[in-house]
Amino acid sequence: MQPELNQQKVNTEWESEHFDLLKKEQVNEAIALKLQRLPKSLYRYRSLLSGYDLENIKNQQFYLAHPDEMNDPYESAFTWDYRKLSDDVLKDDRIWEMKRGFYGTLSEAEISRIRGAKDSQQEILKIVEEKNPNSVGLTLMDSLLTQLAEEQGKMMQQKLEKQVKDGIKFCCFSSRNDSILMWSHYANQHKGICVEYNFDQYHLKNSLYPVHYSEQVTDIGSYLVRKEPSMIVPVLAVVQKALDWQYEKEWRLAITHGIMDKNFIYSPRPVAIYMGARIAAEDREKVMALCSELGIPTVQMTKDLQAFRISPA
Repeated sequence: MQPELNQQKVNTEWESEHFDLLKKEQVNEAIALKLQRLPKSLYRYRSLLSGYDLENIKNQQFYLAHPDEMNDPYESAFTWDYRKLSDDVLKDDRIWEMKRGFYGTLSEAEISRIRGAKDSQQEILKIVEEKNPNSVGLTLMDSLLTQLAEEQGKMMQQKLEKQVKDGIKFCCFSSRNDSILMWSHYANQHKGICVEYNFDQYHLKNSLYPVHYSEQVTDIGSYLVRKEPSMIVPVLAVVQKALDWQYEKEWRLAITHGIMDKNFIYSPRPVAIYMGARIAAEDREKVMALCSELGIPTVQMTKDLQAFRISPA
């Protein structure tokens, strides 16, 4: 049996509180808490496999990626309980106003029974069976309704996922610059660079979010039965990832709701640039030249000879 992971140990207490505030749509409180805990420095690992990495640093801009460009198959994922959502919908005044014709054979008392039931779909089936004792069996009808709800739910989820993803752009940072795995995965096997940024004075720092790591995909069902659409859904989708990614200690600069029609956004001036322990001489010269031109300090990372550790020379 797999041991249960304590998410409080994965996410710090304040990070868990921050995510809970977002789920409750207490955005101002979440921002205030986040800004109190914003690290002095955040780091962006770059591979140097294309000329764009150094060009973006020179032009002081971040590239904002679409979720489908990421390496996580669960990127910006969310879910909901199809059956529960259908049940919640059946309790909504608006649905009954729209469905009066369809449910015209139901009395006000029967509608009240359905809306007040713990399981509204089951209650509908009971009423149908009471009215038509010789009709299709309750179990079969329940199975058909469940199957229909799931099929419709999956179609709706695919459509909504596309809408949410198309309305999000973001770039990724880490709160650490000494992760052997991060250097390997995102900085071309320690041949790239890691760029340090300070966001204290950045005009979009409210759009920085710590990533919340979880075993479960975010359930957004409660937001789908609102009279007005919730704008928190894209944020919840983009700031949660699976526990396997926890080593990244990730923060994201996320621009949601489709307010950005460009792929680049202004960045702060780098505080420093760290060069990988295995950076090629040619790339090292290019980085040094650019940093000399821009007045940015450079730091060479090296392997510790006594421990599995990467640190500044």
